Amino acid sequence: MPDIQTPSATMPHQQLFLSVVFTAISDAILDAKLRGNGADDIVHWANSRDGKIVLRCAGIEPGQRCVEGLETFVRRRIRTSAAFTKVQSGMGLV
Repeated sequence: MPDIQTPSATMPHQQLFLSVVFTAISDAILDAKLRGNGADDIVHWANSRDGKIVLRCAGIEPGQRCVEGLETFVRRRIRTSAAFTKVQSGMGLV
């Protein structure tokens, strides 16, 4: 996934859009657990016009690498709260 700045270093509107991205990821993970199609859903969303706008407003470039990272993230079913804590503490994602 692209480098995500810590909340204190981002503009308020970026924080809002980052929360939308985290919600989309959380919803896709839930769909992956319940129906098995969460990874496909996040790829579809990230490639959509709305998804690209939200990602850009969050400070994330919505390129192929980003989409693949989101898909991998959802396939691993990593909780967004746990991942965000790891990123903030400098541990990174494994």
